[in-house]
Amino acid sequence: MVRVSLLCLGLPVVVACTSDVTSVEVGITRLPDRLIQFSASPASVSVFIQYQPQALGACALLLPSFHASVGDTEMTIVERGAYTTPGFVDCRVPRLSLDHPPLAAASTLTLQDASGTLTIDLKDLLAPRSAQPVPPGPFTFTPGQVVTLRYAPASDLNVSVTTVNFEDDTPGKETLVALPISIAGELITMTMPGHVGTGTLSFLLAGSPVVPPSPADPAPPMAWPYGDATATYVPAARLLQPITIAQAVP
Repeated sequence: MVRVSLLCLGLPVVVACTSDVTSVEVGITRLPDRLIQFSASPASVSVFIQYQPQALGACALLLPSFHASVGDTEMTIVERGAYTTPGFVDCRVPRLSLDHPPLAAASTLTLQDASGTLTIDLKDLLAPRSAQPVPPGPFTFTPGQVVTLRYAPASDLNVSVTTVNFEDDTPGKETLVALPISIAGELITMTMPGHVGTGTLSFLLAGSPVVPPSPADPAPPMAWPYGDATATYVPAARLLQPITIAQAVP
């Protein structure tokens, strides 16, 4: 309690007391050992603002002036921060979200409050991407079918590892299957799962700056040395393509 009181008296602009002495409003640029953990895909952008509660002596809450955006689109503050257990060992960290972010060749994540501004260069994580069957046709395949897709931009595939997963969202069958693939230039050839289903092909690309997660053991976040905020990137699919796997009509 004493440590919180000192913080409140010492930095009235960027740190403010709350009615709960176990939490304190703190400017984002003043969080101790701050780390911005983010994920970005065409489906959503999510941000967790990590810090060291023990060094702060309390759980951090975002200032009332805080706001965040991807480009010109405001993010939703899902969690402003909260105290949960004695000892500040399990504070709920601030969390932000944006569904269906604007697609652009280059994007910037901005976090701002009365204490200052942090920016993170998302580079081309939200750039438009596409995959088309070769020869052209619908995204309806048969169990075990070998399928070739033309992927764009082909520069995405100049990395060490590419993973294509089939995420089956058929009610009662929700599963994730990593498909065997081969790559030749802009073409990705893969073998569909051996069962029928409706779901999504998710394309995860490894190498800098993306590391693909494994369904059983997700890859750890990786350093993201861009912009003026210490950040880590949590891998997310760069392209989500709805597909159907159905039995062939006799």
